[in-house]
Parts: sequence; structure tokens; C-alpha cells
Amino acid sequence: MQQSLSSDASRLSTPVATHGYQDHSLAGKRIVAIGGRPRPPAILNIRRDLKLSAVDWVPTRESKPSGSVYVSRINQAKPDIVVLLIGLMRHQQASDLRNFCRKRGIPCVTLHRSLSAAQLSHAWLSQCYSA
Repeated sequence: MQQSLSSDASRLSTPVATHGYQDHSLAGKRIVAIGGRPRPPAILNIRRDLKLSAVDWVPTRESKPSGSVYVSRINQAKPDIVVLLIGLMRHQQASDLRNFCRKRGIPCVTLHRSLSAAQLSHAWLSQCYSA
């Protein structure tokens, strides 16, 4: 009986990706994340885990209520996706940047306070990539 269980288990097992958060639709993409303060370890992890070509994390400044101050960074980076870290930026900044991205045809996703591979992959699929 033991032998048949182990053979069934090996037959049912399938190869698993090294990182469960890997989403190939993001591979090679450039992102600009806006909000809070950049965290270098998080940038390295998300870039590696999702195979992104570049991650530019732009800190927000509490004294600047408008999102227009971040437009030049978006234009300069030419991202495939803009990520807004809600809870780490002002509502007006998020609104201004969403409108800017919509006008330029740049996909824009929102995450709550944290930039991680799992959250970005889920947001990309649920907010931009689902048809």
C-alpha cells in the first residue's frame, strides 16, 4: 500500500517554478513605482522575481500636493507600467497620475503601501491584463 501511494504522488507532482510569484507577462517590462521611500532590497527582489528590465522607485514628498511633479520622471523613464503606492502618497497625486497615465496610454496599477512581486503580479493581472 505504501508503494502505491508514493508512486501516485510522484505521478501527480509537477515541476514548480522557483518563485511562486513569477508572472511572465511582466518579464522584460520597465516600471516606475511612486510613493513612500524606495527600499533597495525590495527593488532587487521584485526585479529578480518578475524578471523586470528596470524598476524606478520615486519617493513622494508630503509638501507637494500635485502629481505633476512626478510626470517628468515618468516621461524620462518611459515605463511600461506605473505603480501607485496608495497610502504612501496624497489622493490628489494619485488622481493626477492616473489621469496622466490614462491620457498617455500607460497602464497604471495601484497597490496598498507595499511593492512586492506577489502584489504587483496580482494587480497587473486584475487591473490591467484581464480581458
